Amino acid sequence: MKQFVLIIISFLCLFSCKDNPYIPQPDPLHTKYIVLETPHECNFTLTQINIDVVAGIRDTQVWHVRDIISNEIVDTLDYTLYRVERVRRKTDTVAWSPYTVYSIRAYSKSLVRVWENTPYVIMQFPEVSGKTWNGNEFNTKPAEQYTYTAINTTDTIGQTIYDSVLVITQQNFKSLYTYQFKEERYAYGVGLISKTTYDVESQPNHANINLNLPIEQRITKGTIEIYERKN
Repeated sequence: MKQFVLIIISFLCLFSCKDNPYIPQPDPLHTKYIVLETPHECNFTLTQINIDVVAGIRDTQVWHVRDIISNEIVDTLDYTLYRVERVRRKTDTVAWSPYTVYSIRAYSKSLVRVWENTPYVIMQFPEVSGKTWNGNEFNTKPAEQYTYTAINTTDTIGQTIYDSVLVITQQNFKSLYTYQFKEERYAYGVGLISKTTYDVESQPNHANINLNLPIEQRITKGTIEIYERKN
């Protein structure tokens, strides 16, 4: 009789499991400085500058860029992955062209952006001014110290004033001859509003330059890339 009862219980458990499969649930997002939902899109103006004084190059390209969160996937560990399609065009009168695809993975204590198959820890929670972490924690690149350099600051992009902005400095190295700088700014309830990257140098043997000027005003070679949010 006991064996019969155990068999009945086993069958009930089996069918119960089949009728109620496990459904992964998205982990609640622990920040309001980025918008992660589907569907969602945001627009930017991208300015790309390439400088090479010796070659006589100073090329500036301006693009309209749109990021589209096209899909949301929750894996069996309850981590949420957001697929972002980036498209661009030169003017409003031409069609959008595919640019790249990247993803953002949301964890309970951090956000990771996977860019060109390389993961970068772009945020850590909670947001505290002066907090630092290794942005390359999950890849094989040398460690890079990311820092919350400002919280709840005010910023203006175009004609729009943002009154609660989070500033993340990802790189800031400046010498007499080189300058590497990476910074992202996020507005509360809005998301990314600007991204600035400098990778430049100023070499006296490349041109007659005044070393008393800030390096940003005497660049002889390098690239500058600036994203700014559009309404």
